[in-house]
Amino acid sequence: MTDSSVKTALVIRLSSLGDIVLTQPILEQLQAAGYAVDLIVQPDYAALGKLLPGATRALSAPADLKSKYDLLLDLHGTLRARRLADVVPAGRKIRYRKRALARRLLLRLGGRRLPWNALSGLKPEQQVTAWYAEALRQAGVVPHAAQPRLDLPEWIVMAADKTLRAAKLKKDTRFAVLAPGAKWPTKEWPEEYFAELAHQLDAQLGLVPVFIGSGQERDKCENIVAQCGGRAKSLAGLTNLPTLAAILAQAEILVSNDSGPLHLGLAAGTRAVGLFGPTVSHFGFTPIRHPRAMVLENPLPCRPCSLHGGLKCPLGHHDCLRRITPGAVLQAVRSMAHNRPPKTKQA
Repeated sequence: MTDSSVKTALVIRLSSLGDIVLTQPILEQLQAAGYAVDLIVQPDYAALGKLLPGATRALSAPADLKSKYDLLLDLHGTLRARRLADVVPAGRKIRYRKRALARRLLLRLGGRRLPWNALSGLKPEQQVTAWYAEALRQAGVVPHAAQPRLDLPEWIVMAADKTLRAAKLKKDTRFAVLAPGAKWPTKEWPEEYFAELAHQLDAQLGLVPVFIGSGQERDKCENIVAQCGGRAKSLAGLTNLPTLAAILAQAEILVSNDSGPLHLGLAAGTRAVGLFGPTVSHFGFTPIRHPRAMVLENPLPCRPCSLHGGLKCPLGHHDCLRRITPGAVLQAVRSMAHNRPPKTKQA
């Protein structure tokens, strides 16, 4: 029997990996305010949703939604999310401001500053988590700053251990995770740079390089492993999202492009170096204030050239990422290892 005194909330964030992870503080703060929270995501992310503290249920099908909610938060804002929000009965519906026009006004088309760039109003310290929190405040819940976190049950940790052992990584082996993939090619640091970094991580810091990626990125990861040799391993295509999160939690450090694994790793409790090229912190997805993150980027006049990345560099040089050298990334890893920002113990 359902307790009618419990308020219900639906949070819509259908994709993608990192964006869903960043909703976690909102879910937990809604729960603390007395809501039973349903999070709806695309089917590929349903297992991830179950690891987010604050979500009572993680759903992937509209048919599983309640007949009515007290509150609906649309933290996605796409046409598909809007259509879903329109048909779900709710006492109150709130959509977050995604600053779509402001982001577009910031683009450096043709690789140069344009008169309307200054009209954007976005600052480099922007954070999408703060934009999510604005929606929470509109719902009458006073938000507070918090970093996303995951709940990793023991069975998931055991599955991660099994995967690592199958890759011939002995227990207590110190390893670094490298994520060379991204949805768009212009957001990918060069493969030969990843190979050189992996070699140096092993040779200079004694960290076994472990490459991760989807099944579609298996060839990329295996090609890089073949280039760097040594003790490097590839787990591309061999993990689901929960197992990957538990592997990231055990890593000494993560080096990632501007893609989902960066946010997943930070939420899992590891330290991370993020490599940003065509996109900039003004868009809100850069972990600039995270105590366990370091962001590397080049302040080139052609950045940002796109909202989400693209198929090729508009100017043909890809200097935004090519100018981030393996040596610079190795130094960042050294710095983080020396300063030892604390890893977060997962529940």
